[in-house]
Amino acid sequence: TIIDVNARDGDGDTPLHHCDDVNSAKLLIQGGANFRLQNVEGLTALAVKEEELKEGDDEDDDEDEDRVKLKELVEYLKSIQC
Repeated sequence: TIIDVNARDGDGDTPLHHCDDVNSAKLLIQGGANFRLQNVEGLTALAVKEEELKEGDDEDDDEDEDRVKLKELVEYLKSIQC
């Protein structure tokens, strides 16, 4: 079975745009996901995740597991941008 790791939804988002953790992102990228692809708003997966992180800046809860995972994901995506 062939899976298109760069398939797009109606908003132009790829699986990487919807990814929630570093391990999943690594698997997608190892499988050929293109982290440079932009959605219909012109945003890469990194830009989408950075926006999600900013939206939660009002929350002072760095202990929240989902927020920690999101921060780790943003750092990973930044590290592969070169």
